[in-house]
Amino acid sequence: DVIVSAGQPPENPDEANDYAEGVQPKDALVGSAPDEQHILIFKNLITVFVRPKSGYVEITIRDESADRAAELVNWLVEDINSEIRRQDVEEARRSIEYLKLQVAATSLSELRVVFFELIQAQTKTMMLAEARPEYVFKVIDPAYPPSSKSGPRRLQQVVLYSFFGGSTAIMFLLVG
Repeated sequence: DVIVSAGQPPENPDEANDYAEGVQPKDALVGSAPDEQHILIFKNLITVFVRPKSGYVEITIRDESADRAAELVNWLVEDINSEIRRQDVEEARRSIEYLKLQVAATSLSELRVVFFELIQAQTKTMMLAEARPEYVFKVIDPAYPPSSKSGPRRLQQVVLYSFFGGSTAIMFLLVG
């Protein structure tokens, strides 16, 4: 299960034990090899938050545009589901082809029964993969733009820099 969001990850991650490292852009999920620069840029914008007790995964993307961030998160989840589904269906097809060859090459009825049961299991895998749009990640809460900005906190920066600037100016006046 996955919770997707377009804001910041939770401030108090008491249930989490890990932030994913090395998350790659969605182009990398479909087999192309993006430049390392793009991976580093994307890595700084995406956070994958895993809640070990519940098994939920929260994916957050930070972007200048809140609407674009929400759209990217939703696309990322769709792409992950599509790519894993495609891989599982392809693997099941190859397994079925191999098992059919084994059935044709085997004359023992007990082995043929086992092979047919394995073919049935692989067919079930293919049917489930193709029938469910949310194959790996089931979206609990689709991404939406946050109601308030998550940063930068300009008022805090102005107050902090004014304080340091004023302190430095007073120090120079007193020393000089």
